Amino acid sequence: HAHANQKLDNLHARFEALRDNHDKAVTQLQELNRLLREERAKTSRLEQEALLRSVRADELGELRAQLDAEKHARRLLDEDNRQLLARALSETDSTELGALRRELA
Repeated sequence: HAHANQKLDNLHARFEALRDNHDKAVTQLQELNRLLREERAKTSRLEQEALLRSVRADELGELRAQLDAEKHARRLLDEDNRQLLARALSETDSTELGALRRELA
């Protein structure tokens, strides 16, 4: 009878140890799940930020291309304007010179 009680006490002790280990494992698992959820949320947030930055970089590239095209168009217009002014002043000078020559003649 004493042997059976000792065996029962040993089984009970092993059961308590097993239950304690199980409780510790469940607690650790819950903590790891919490950390995993946090990491997933952080990863998702960082992926969204990266996507937003990528879109902004694309938009910035498009705006730079538009700005370069506008600067080029402005340079062409400035050159055309200079040529037109030179021609207009040249024609005015010729007309005035012709009038002065006629007056002097």
